[in-house]
Amino acid sequence: MHDYSEVICRVFEVGGGTFAELVLNRPHAANAMSPSMLRELNRALDVISESQHRLLLITGSGRNFCAGADLRWMKESGATGQQNVVEAKLLAQFFARLAALPMPVVALVNGAAFGGAVGLVACCDYALASSTARFCLSEARIGLVPALILPYLVHKVPRTFLARASLTGEVFSAEEAAQQGLVTKVIPCDDFKKELPTEINALLQCAPQAQAGFKKLLAEICPQQQEKHAAAAITTLTAARASEEAEAGIAAFFAKQEPPWVARLDSNWTQSVYGA
Repeated sequence: MHDYSEVICRVFEVGGGTFAELVLNRPHAANAMSPSMLRELNRALDVISESQHRLLLITGSGRNFCAGADLRWMKESGATGQQNVVEAKLLAQFFARLAALPMPVVALVNGAAFGGAVGLVACCDYALASSTARFCLSEARIGLVPALILPYLVHKVPRTFLARASLTGEVFSAEEAAQQGLVTKVIPCDDFKKELPTEINALLQCAPQAQAGFKKLLAEICPQQQEKHAAAAITTLTAARASEEAEAGIAAFFAKQEPPWVARLDSNWTQSVYGA
């Protein structure tokens, strides 16, 4: 086991082989991704990439999978200038490396998966979700853009669903995530640990080189083109982080207030525009 301060990397022996598990380990912050966590995740991938593991599981410790980017760090640091670019590149690097691993990569989604965590799920080959899991592309609600994760999401979910989820920032259930292709299987909360060995054993029945060959061919046939769009995504994300909207949105989040752009229809509004 490689135990970093914010990430746990476990290795399990299975019949002459091994499989690995990455655990996001900031339960006090809903496993939000901080710069230090991103550096540890990349270091953990260094170790995992050097080993011929049969598969990799990714989950979160405690009640949640991951709350996305660490807004408290963004608020305190201001996330502007070169530091902003460096952290965006760290996240982009982690996503790209995770998606390119030759072994099967499975997300085990427990609790909330918000913001960048939805992209993390999309980077995996497939995802199993607890029936109580909740998903949200929440960036626009605080003045940000889900830029780095778009190349992965467009290959997992329909464009119309992606547009609505990103433009409204509404929470959606594990069942809806499965209907839209983000999640492969929804498992009742009480049965999650019981069913996991069955899923692992199904992966272990298959030839590792055949699995790696499939992933390589799939990437060639259906390229995610994250490298092609990385520069534009980083530019978009860093500009959004440094914007007045993001500053106001993050401040409102911690103050538990509505950001200044929130508007609502008048309670007397009717659909007169449509002749109702």
